[in-house]
Amino acid sequence: MTVTLTWGEFAVATLVASFRMGRALRRRAQEPHGKPAERGEWEVVVEGCAAEMAAAKALKLYWSDSPELDYDGDIGGGFHVRSTDLADGHLILYDRDPADAYFVLVTGRAPIFDVRGFIVARDGKQDEYRSNGRLRTDGWMVPQAALSPIEELLW
Repeated sequence: MTVTLTWGEFAVATLVASFRMGRALRRRAQEPHGKPAERGEWEVVVEGCAAEMAAAKALKLYWSDSPELDYDGDIGGGFHVRSTDLADGHLILYDRDPADAYFVLVTGRAPIFDVRGFIVARDGKQDEYRSNGRLRTDGWMVPQAALSPIEELLW
C-alpha cells in the first residue's frame, strides 16, 4: 500500500525527529543496536519518523509524534515500525523485540512510502531468517514474502 505524506505531515515528522535527535545527543545516548547517536544520523531519524507516520496513516491509527522513546510501539495500537529505503528490503528484528509485538515494514523515502506488510515478532524470529553477521548486532532479516498483507490489519 503506497502512502504519500503531505508536506505538513512531513514537517511534523521532521520536528519530532529533531526533538528525538536532540534528546539522544544531550544524553549521549547509545543507539539501540550498538552504535552511538551522532549528528550524522539526522537523515535516518527523519526518515524513521516519516515512515512511522506513513504506517499510522495507512492503518488509520494515531501517531503520537512523541519525542520520547519510552513507549509501547511507534504508533497507536502498539505497532512497531521498521523502515528502509530499499524497495526489496527486509524487516529487521532484534533479541530485545517483544515476542508478541506486531512489526510493520515500510520502504521508501519521504514523502512517498510503501507499507509492505507485518509480522508478529515470534513468527519472524525463526532460524531461517537469522542475520548471520549481516547486521551490526545479532538479529533476524524477515523477507517481504514472509509478511502478512497490511490490509489484514485494517478494520
